[in-house]
Order: sequence, then C-alpha cells, then structure tokens
Amino acid sequence: MCYETEGNYEVSLTVKNGVGEDSYTWTQYVQVVKGDKLPFSENFELGVLPES
Repeated sequence: MCYETEGNYEVSLTVKNGVGEDSYTWTQYVQVVKGDKLPFSENFELGVLPES
C-alpha cells in the first residue's frame, strides 16, 4: 500500500463466512507523514521478504 499524500486514513476490515458477514472501520488509524521512502519492497504472495 502506498500513500502519496500526508494525512490520516481509515482502515476497514470485512470478514465473511457461511453464517454471514461483518465489517469494522477504524477512522484515522494510519497517519502518513513526510519522510524518506523505505529502501525495500515485499512480495507476500511469493513468500519473498526483504533481506536483513
């Protein structure tokens, strides 16, 4: 996930199963401030993590 603009962002979670569905939203849960970009990337789908 990449946020291009500083600010506060909400996060939503939705879960579903054979019985039903439920959602919850946290407001202003992520705070983005100006700074340097991280020097690595991840790829969870392939199981590849940044080297230490």
